[in-house]
Amino acid sequence: MAGTGALRLGPAARRLISPDRWTDGYPGPVAYSRELDVLLDWASKRNYLKRFVPNIEAKNTKRDEALNELRLAYLFDHTAFLLCNWTRPVQTTRSASTCSARQRKPMCLSN
Repeated sequence: MAGTGALRLGPAARRLISPDRWTDGYPGPVAYSRELDVLLDWASKRNYLKRFVPNIEAKNTKRDEALNELRLAYLFDHTAFLLCNWTRPVQTTRSASTCSARQRKPMCLSN
């Protein structure tokens, strides 16, 4: 999936996405490239990536929105919270997702 802009990406990002529409030089520093790899690998292993790829590969603003959502889900998954319901609203003027989480008592991770 990688195009000419993929040289600045890590191995997971090069394998999973194409940054050809990005215009701001992201990911830039190595730390951002590593973070992108971690988020994409995490989403791929949990079967979340398919719905994020179009927005991640879109222009900068859509990419940033999708990555922020993945950052939050990754944080919830690695702390005392568990993703229980993660869906897009049916009708809305914004393309934001809703993500609900609860403390890690019952096991209810779903995609």
